[in-house]
Amino acid sequence: MGQAAFDNRHLVKQVAQSGHEIACHGWFHEYVYSMSPQKFRKDTKRAQEFLADLTGKPIIAYRAPYFSITRKSLWALDILAELGFHYDSSIFPTNNWRYGIPDYEPKIQEIHTPAGSIYEIPLSIRPILGHNIPISGGAYFRLYPYALTKSNFLRAERNNCSVIFYIHPWELDPDHPPVSLSWKEQLTHNINLRSTNIKLQQLLLDFSFVTLSEVLNNHLSNHHQSKALIGFD
Repeated sequence: MGQAAFDNRHLVKQVAQSGHEIACHGWFHEYVYSMSPQKFRKDTKRAQEFLADLTGKPIIAYRAPYFSITRKSLWALDILAELGFHYDSSIFPTNNWRYGIPDYEPKIQEIHTPAGSIYEIPLSIRPILGHNIPISGGAYFRLYPYALTKSNFLRAERNNCSVIFYIHPWELDPDHPPVSLSWKEQLTHNINLRSTNIKLQQLLLDFSFVTLSEVLNNHLSNHHQSKALIGFD
């Protein structure tokens, strides 16, 4: 988030200079659906402009805190397009007490808004017995045995799908200072924290990773090639 970037400007610069993509996560890390559109625009623009000034590059990617673009906050996509974001990766096609659109199609989609188009890259899921189960990342990565995470990745590979993996810096520090959380948040915040590092090391050995921009560009390239082939036929 923007506040964390402000407090650790040297780290953000180092990450950007290493070739990683920097995206926007808002300034104060609030639920999108708890904000008014005006507050969301102000919060997001502040973080976007600060990160652009810090890295010297336009910030074109966004992820909502807590994946909180849900049915009641889809208006946020209009504002993201208005602010010049090219893609968003906030919609989780699953059912969670804090987030999720369970019936959202789990593939890259172009969303048309009054302000222009923006692409949605939804989080990765695996359909099991009529339910969309998150594949990996965050608490799911810590909760699942590594064998299950690897199985999820391999299944996605067989289906020619990319897996969207995410992790928070604090998950790599099991001794991080305590934070004030509700009892529901506490249930998943601290569980299996000491497993994160070893699981992540194994994941990096077993699979290769690219930025979300590369995933989107590959998708668009393949889509355009398919359209050309259809036209040729």
